[in-house]
Amino acid sequence: MSLYHWSCLIPRCLLLGGVSLLMACQEQPVQVPIPAKAFREGRKLTYQVAQVALGRQQAQLDTVVLTSFGPDLDMGVDTFRTAQFALLTRQTKLGYSYDAHAAPHNFSGVIEHDSLLWLHPPRQGAYAVLELSPFPYIQLPAKLGHRWTWDLTVGEQWGNPQWATWQGNIQMRSQYQVVGQQELRTPLGLLPCWRVRAHASSPVGNSSLDLWHHPAHGFVQLDYRTINGTHLIFKLVAESVEHPVKPFSLPNYQLSAAD
Repeated sequence: MSLYHWSCLIPRCLLLGGVSLLMACQEQPVQVPIPAKAFREGRKLTYQVAQVALGRQQAQLDTVVLTSFGPDLDMGVDTFRTAQFALLTRQTKLGYSYDAHAAPHNFSGVIEHDSLLWLHPPRQGAYAVLELSPFPYIQLPAKLGHRWTWDLTVGEQWGNPQWATWQGNIQMRSQYQVVGQQELRTPLGLLPCWRVRAHASSPVGNSSLDLWHHPAHGFVQLDYRTINGTHLIFKLVAESVEHPVKPFSLPNYQLSAAD
């Protein structure tokens, strides 16, 4: 094979940060600087959560802590597809705690790459309704007006009489758009963020999410309107780096009944 053919084959599979990004060999790839990882192993992100049920004015406060345990070898390699490429990667394992000092109660994952950040939201107890809301997701580098969609199959186990029940699987489509930049005043300082607005629709209802993203801190704020009208606001209030003990049992998509 000639040197010309080899030079065209090599860019077909670029290894970026341990993941494979499949790209066509029609043009030179755009070089994108890799930001600091918000979900590197040992990182703990603490969110204050305010929850206001439909028809109520009093907010119920909670604390949710996300702890990163590094690549989840038990989950295998995922193919995360966008309109531009297919990203072959492993999810980073996350533990979810519902008390600032408690050990993680359940586990799921996040995909962090220089081209996107995508996160499983907390989905235990009353938070299970977030399975029917847009997942936190931004395509990078962010650009004003950029739009994309993401589809999810949702099983009947995520149903609850408090919001909706169904049989079998349903399809949910989330539509995202970068709507601007905004500085958020947080306990971590004044953070310039990209703001993304998302809407999700499924046979059982509609929901929305506004999110604010910072390249070093990840999702700084999440503002949900769920299918049952609940208003949920997650605000990042603290972060730290430590070396968590890896759990022995690694249950994924654990679900308990809503309160």
